[in-house]
Amino acid sequence: MVRSLGSRTLRGSAWTLGGHAAGQLIRFANNIALTHLIAPELIGLIAIVHVFLTGLHQLSDFGVGPAIIQNSRGDEQSFCDTAWTLHATRGALIWLLTFPLGPLLAWIYSADPGASHLVWLVPTVGATALIGGLHSTAIYTLNRHLRMRPIVLLEVGSLLICCAVSLCWAYLDPSLWALVAGVFCYQVIYTAGSHLLGTRNRLCWDRGAAAAVARFGRWIWLSTLFTWMATQVDRLAMPAILDFGGFAVYQTAMMIAGAVPEGAHLLGSRILFPALAELVRRQDPTFGERLRRARILMVLPAAGVLLALSFVGEPLIRLLYPDRFHDAGWMLRLLAVAAIPQVLTASNWYALFAMGTSFVPMCLQAAKVLLKAAGMTLGYHLGGAQGVIVGLVIAEAVHYPIVVAVWRRYGLFHPQLDVPVLLCSAIAVGATLWT
Repeated sequence: MVRSLGSRTLRGSAWTLGGHAAGQLIRFANNIALTHLIAPELIGLIAIVHVFLTGLHQLSDFGVGPAIIQNSRGDEQSFCDTAWTLHATRGALIWLLTFPLGPLLAWIYSADPGASHLVWLVPTVGATALIGGLHSTAIYTLNRHLRMRPIVLLEVGSLLICCAVSLCWAYLDPSLWALVAGVFCYQVIYTAGSHLLGTRNRLCWDRGAAAAVARFGRWIWLSTLFTWMATQVDRLAMPAILDFGGFAVYQTAMMIAGAVPEGAHLLGSRILFPALAELVRRQDPTFGERLRRARILMVLPAAGVLLALSFVGEPLIRLLYPDRFHDAGWMLRLLAVAAIPQVLTASNWYALFAMGTSFVPMCLQAAKVLLKAAGMTLGYHLGGAQGVIVGLVIAEAVHYPIVVAVWRRYGLFHPQLDVPVLLCSAIAVGATLWT
């Protein structure tokens, strides 16, 4: 049984990492091409829409997917159908909320000439939440059993078609509609394809299943809300500081720097979480040692890539992007180093969920929101846009000791791994600020 879990974990990890790498390469190439075809102001406009739509998703997330993965009833049809009913209802509610959100965002960012487009752009793109709410729970069932191949193939295939549609449209008509078409294309293909992977869901209401989802997801709801705020608070402020064109530049740097911690979180949520949850259900005494080995395999390569980006990111941006995006170079150097504590955190994050506690991660994310808001505010007053990014780096550094204090309580801290990685990142920050 242990060998079976280990084998599934290795295969799932390989597919997850391979799929993430392929997806990031596709997104990177697509982003470079779009910056040469479409005005930065339009790219920034669609990016801010995605920020707020992500927020609506997080605001209404009550842990349907994690509940299916973690709960002992996660393979029962009635449990999955009840979860799907909740998920579909959530998607419809998110779309309805986008109608008043569009005019509100247009008013918030009214200083920018392009803000008026938000009135119709937000509910139009928001319709993807309605479509996405209908995707099959087969995604979560496969994830529960670490069968990642069909999920990865569906995601990468949908992304390839989406980018092809977006680029062809942008070449013929470099407008906002090219970006909107790509988003719709991805969601329609992904949702339709998910129903070919196994589970055929129908409307159902099992009171016990609904109660189990609500019980597990009560703190996940707040945790995901604070996670969104912690990861997006800078994106919310940057359009007001830099305008939509400048925000597109910042978003480019964030896309590259964020690919690595995003991969760590993806590996954590799709592989570590179900694998560790299975160990917890079996009360396996090797839980701690397996987690330590998994963290080494996750953290060291990720930290190495981020340190490399902190040194070569700027010439890479100048080589590949048009002149208006060259400021993304110095942003990337700082943001890459700021992402290293995120990788350390991500590698332990899902152990807490596997152990059945979602309250603690919620509190940690709330603390991170406050620290990032304080760091950005102070940084802006001292150094403008550059000060904001330096403030983000400092906030990540200050948040890490708080996380360590929690890890020690649960026996999850591994100083032999974390301390050398943090020392290397501190040296990289010093070199970046010196130059």
